[in-house]
Amino acid sequence: MRWLKLLVSWIQKRGCDQYWLGEAAHWELTSPADYSKFFRMVTQILPQGCVLYVEGTSIAPEIRAFLEPRKTDRIRSVVRGTILPRPECFHILATQENMAEFARLASLHARPEVCDHLVIYGDEDRYVEWYDALSTSPVSVSELVPEATVREFCQALGCSFVHVRQSKD
Repeated sequence: MRWLKLLVSWIQKRGCDQYWLGEAAHWELTSPADYSKFFRMVTQILPQGCVLYVEGTSIAPEIRAFLEPRKTDRIRSVVRGTILPRPECFHILATQENMAEFARLASLHARPEVCDHLVIYGDEDRYVEWYDALSTSPVSVSELVPEATVREFCQALGCSFVHVRQSKD
């Protein structure tokens, strides 16, 4: 089965110049219970100008209608979390307004209808990764976000965090 793991890894990373936050030292947050609150608050830990990458295989039409006209051309390569079925992928500016509306729409839909995976990145760095988003999977936050900021963010969301050292894989 090692060959299958290698094949999946190659397919996911092919053509991508990005790393996973999980490969570097980062903050690992327990999954917030209220994901719409996460979307409303996440801009508080981000620098301006970040982009939200949303990936899903069963995104609700209302959410798709919100994301589609907001697509940005400031796209960075992101490792897809889903190979098959081929997911829909959207890159939109992670402004406070966009995130507030995304949060509102997310609160009206079941988790799979919102997204399967999300990444928030800037010009040079990734700030947030949540593969298997809106589940009990942990949220990875870049070390570029100060510990005090992460602590306040987690307190507001009712989740906890730990520092994870760089992966040795």
